[in-house]
Amino acid sequence: METRSIIQAYELIKPLIFNFKHTIELYIKMLGNIDYGMYEETHDLKSLFESALKKTKTTQNHQILKNLYKITWPIIEKYYYGIYITGNKSKSHPDRANVAEKYPEYKKAYKISLEINNWVSRTLITEIKQDAQNLENFFAQAEKDIDIKPSKKFIYGRKRKNTTT
Repeated sequence: METRSIIQAYELIKPLIFNFKHTIELYIKMLGNIDYGMYEETHDLKSLFESALKKTKTTQNHQILKNLYKITWPIIEKYYYGIYITGNKSKSHPDRANVAEKYPEYKKAYKISLEINNWVSRTLITEIKQDAQNLENFFAQAEKDIDIKPSKKFIYGRKRKNTTT
């Protein structure tokens, strides 16, 4: 006799994807502040990447970020638009706030379908794992390639001295 779990598989995948997307966000923010010590205060993965590209346009790191965007965006967009979910092929509801898995009731992002039975599979988990490994490798390589020369305006690790005394 087979026993079924009360917890559905899609309930187990939500924290996995939420944390995966948050990790991507932090990587992009880290790379976005390499030259200026600042990043956009948003959770929108696409906006963060575009902002980092704009900020580095006149720096030697621009080409590295441009190449990184080109090779990572096809992976990232699956999670940004929710097209990792079986049956969801639409790119009309991006998760700009990066919370679709954390707050499934959030109205401005894609929906996690509960109607499709068994959409979470071993194959899907394997694909997510491979995507995570690929992104980790791509971001790690970019981090190695980037020349970290902070601007004079930004002091890493300490507060700016107050010069108005």
